[in-house]
Amino acid sequence: MEAKLIKGILYTELDDEVGPNPFVWLGDIPLSNRLHISVKTITVLSGESGLIPESLVILPFPSLNLKGLIKYVLWNDEARRGGIGQGAITLLFKESDDVIYYKYLNYFNAPFEKVAEEIAHLEKSKAPRENYIDLLNELSLTIDQFLNEFKNNEISEENAKAFPD
Repeated sequence: MEAKLIKGILYTELDDEVGPNPFVWLGDIPLSNRLHISVKTITVLSGESGLIPESLVILPFPSLNLKGLIKYVLWNDEARRGGIGQGAITLLFKESDDVIYYKYLNYFNAPFEKVAEEIAHLEKSKAPRENYIDLLNELSLTIDQFLNEFKNNEISEENAKAFPD
């Protein structure tokens, strides 16, 4: 049986009252881990004057033996402090699988960007939680398809090297 490379996906919103809030997740992520990931993902931006990275970020969670591929989300929201809302999409994977994510990082930008834009729209429209779950499922399927393609390409390249013409 093939091991899954994606261990879970978490969307954290920065709530004005409760702080980092693990709003939606896929996978078996215990509450304590969801809180740990949410707090670390959001507080790593402390002192950045509201600026967020535009590209994907890889952040370690060593106590969980995981790393996260993170896309930060920002949207205008006059009802929130500072007139902006913030959140983060975190795709979790085992530390031992990080070479795969570093190698193919650029391929993941487009699907994460698409989902980030859609989440910003959902946040503005106060959409129900189920809509976010659908988006995370879509992201999971897309990234999983990419990973399978990369694996198959590498296997065929290895076979080509092993059996030259």
